[in-house]
Amino acid sequence: MMRIFAAFWLLLPCALGWGGWWIAVNSEELMGVSTAKFLETFAASARTPIFSGFLTMGSFLLAMKTNILARLKESYDTETHRLEFLRRNSFKPRAEWERFYAPLERLSSVLGWNVIACLATSLLQMTMGFWLHPIGFGACVGLAGACLALLTYLTFELMRSHRAWFDTINAKAIDGIDDIPRNGAS
Repeated sequence: MMRIFAAFWLLLPCALGWGGWWIAVNSEELMGVSTAKFLETFAASARTPIFSGFLTMGSFLLAMKTNILARLKESYDTETHRLEFLRRNSFKPRAEWERFYAPLERLSSVLGWNVIACLATSLLQMTMGFWLHPIGFGACVGLAGACLALLTYLTFELMRSHRAWFDTINAKAIDGIDDIPRNGAS
């Protein structure tokens, strides 16, 4: 499974880059604009926002990584998670058990790769983005598209981790309520 995942993230920028190159080369037939004019328009109007957007996103994720993981760790330090962990691994030999904090480790890895991808996309916009050639355009578009896909994956990982966190804080809140008054009676 991990090999398929790695192959996907390696092939995605290549496929998107090839698509960007193809669009740049065939811009005259597709949009009625010469390749040179298409690349100049990209350089003038899209390169700077892409650079600043991915630089901001990478910096934000880097700054928030530790805070996100520390906050979500609370949901894994509970008796409920320990029992769920034991239930999932009860039929396996102990040597084959998954790690107790495996979901947090996976989230940490995804956050780290997102930071690298965002900063690399930003850097590529300010280096190869100045090269007004279909190959440069394809590389910039390919890495930006792959980075957006990786950010989408991060969003789903965060949603899954937040679900566990919300379950934990909801259980704590309900445990604090002994008896709920019914029909206005105290």
